[in-house]
Amino acid sequence: MHLIIFGPPGVGKGTQAKLLSQRLYIPHISTGDILREEARKGSELGLRAKQLIDGGNFVDDATMVAIIRETLLQERCKNGFILDGFPRTIEQAERLHELFTELKIMGVVLLNLSASENTLVHRLTHRRSCKSCHELFILDDIAHLTACPKCGAENSFYHRADDKEAVIIKRFGIFEETTKPVLEFYRGKKHIINIDSEPSIEDINQDILSHILYGVNATL
Repeated sequence: MHLIIFGPPGVGKGTQAKLLSQRLYIPHISTGDILREEARKGSELGLRAKQLIDGGNFVDDATMVAIIRETLLQERCKNGFILDGFPRTIEQAERLHELFTELKIMGVVLLNLSASENTLVHRLTHRRSCKSCHELFILDDIAHLTACPKCGAENSFYHRADDKEAVIIKRFGIFEETTKPVLEFYRGKKHIINIDSEPSIEDINQDILSHILYGVNATL
């Protein structure tokens, strides 16, 4: 099963991708995680990406697609994958479409998650990250904790700069202008499944599973 998980900031893409990875036994491919891992390994592509990031620049599309290509060729992706964080622009979608054609990857499904702006702002402003392992948490879930429940780091929770309200509004604007058009690019090329991301995490996950496993209301 080949999935692209898509939606605005705060809609729960990473959370749902991790749950789906566990339940479908296919890897969660996060572009952020890929970049960190390639840089850690010291690969040519990873070092190129790190140089760009350290210089305050975005990683160019060619480098990102090359890194994703290497990842999708790994043994762990032979039965499928969940791609999270890419593509973010029409240009990236075009390159990814070419890559899927090259690798003969067919039957890709796009999960389009959506929620109201009020819900998204609330989620993001109440999100905290661990400085040590970079895991994300909901403030209410960790308010009573002093150590990260994932890595055990003490006093490591912080509010990321890009999860503050002024930045969030700007991120929404960028999504509307540059990322949302990707949905139209895929219409007619891939199966698109629209998911309401307002309910609980578990209810959203069950909704996704019912669609992808039983073909409920998939659209083209």
